[in-house]
Amino acid sequence: MCALRRYWHGRSIWAIFVSGLLNVLALGFTVVFSAFLLLFVNWSALHSECIVNNSCDISTAVVFSQPFKNRSWIAAMAIIFYLLIFGLYWIWTLVHFAFDMREMHEVRIRAVCVPVLLSHRFP
Repeated sequence: MCALRRYWHGRSIWAIFVSGLLNVLALGFTVVFSAFLLLFVNWSALHSECIVNNSCDISTAVVFSQPFKNRSWIAAMAIIFYLLIFGLYWIWTLVHFAFDMREMHEVRIRAVCVPVLLSHRFP
């Protein structure tokens, strides 16, 4: 009954699909973008002389080519733990979305076919 209520509250399967897909994409973007910011941006280099004077390329001065080379092991483990937790959450959300879509499709079939079958009069 809970799935039928969610289907009714979502108004249609397409609205539920778009909402879930946008949720998964927004979460994925957040995980990937935060991974880039945590792994590849040298935050201490943002205040260097060449960037302040606008005399160097910011992409070569601020972006790490080897993300774990200049970090302590505690910072590296914290970043790995953060990415692991939120990466697993992203995967769980994606799997949950796939199962929800399958369930909503089944509810849609029941919601469309059952009233049609009940409306026919059998001899």
